[in-house]
Amino acid sequence: MTMEAIPQAIHRVLCTQADVEKFWTEICHPLGWARHDLWFVIVGADRCPLPLVQDVRDRPPEVEPELVQNLVEVWRRVREELVPDGTIAVLLCRPGSAAVSAGDRAWAGAITAEAAVAGVPLEVIHVASDEAITPLPLDAVA
Repeated sequence: MTMEAIPQAIHRVLCTQADVEKFWTEICHPLGWARHDLWFVIVGADRCPLPLVQDVRDRPPEVEPELVQNLVEVWRRVREELVPDGTIAVLLCRPGSAAVSAGDRAWAGAITAEAAVAGVPLEVIHVASDEAITPLPLDAVA
């Protein structure tokens, strides 16, 4: 993550999936990952991201349901206490090609399902590889 990109990116209004993709692209330039991570940012009711990108380093390549549950619970509490009309933008980071993998779909599916149960609205989940940032719309999630 380039620290120079964060101040510019946080002033971006995220109204569409393309806006979210551009946000992640600005923050993640240049691409290249040594491990599997998960990044997220809270998007306020004004559609601007809060000025803090959080990361879960070394997330396992395989979905860990307890990790997903705990993460979504944190998002639920943050929304409840601080940003009640906010959404969460999620970026699944990993080394390798831009092709969306079964693991990407599994993580996105687990996060989407748990967030739905908890009442936490998500932006379109994106995958960052060594080659590209790719949106993973709901109809592409297993």
